[in-house]
Parts: sequence; structure tokens; C-alpha cells
Amino acid sequence: MPGDVFIDDVTKEPVHASQLLVDEDFVETLGLEMRSGRAFSRDLPTDQNEAFMITETTARLIGFDVPDKAIGHPLSRDRWDSDSLKYGKL
Repeated sequence: MPGDVFIDDVTKEPVHASQLLVDEDFVETLGLEMRSGRAFSRDLPTDQNEAFMITETTARLIGFDVPDKAIGHPLSRDRWDSDSLKYGKL
């Protein structure tokens, strides 16, 4: 799989979207506004390996016209630091 492909774990379809590896300070540092969900948190260690943040455009690519409806939807992607997949939810 190319590096910019997620797998929708419900439909098993590929979702082509650019990816950035970011930390808990990403949203605040760039002054971004979260439309739905939340930013990553140091208080939730599972965020590192089991969570994703996506854009509204990516939510639409997955099939959600309203970003709130994407929360909890399972995705996976190739990990760049190993030969395994990252599984998580939005």
C-alpha cells in the first residue's frame, strides 16, 4: 500500500488522503479549530497508537457528510515505523 492510504475497516475500501504524524501540541501550535472530536492528549496514551484525527474532506471521502458522524469510525494504515498496521478510531 502506498503511504497515503487508509483502509476503512468497515467497508475494507482504501481512502487516499495525505498523512502527517503529529503530537499532542499540533492543534494548539497551529491555532487550528476542531470542528468535531478532540485533539490528541498526553493523558490518553492510547492516542499514540489507536487514534486518528482527520480533516472534514477526509470525513467526506469516507462517506460522512457531517464530521460528527465519523467519530468512532474504525480505520487502519500502514505504520511507518514497523511492518504492522495501526488500527484506531476517529
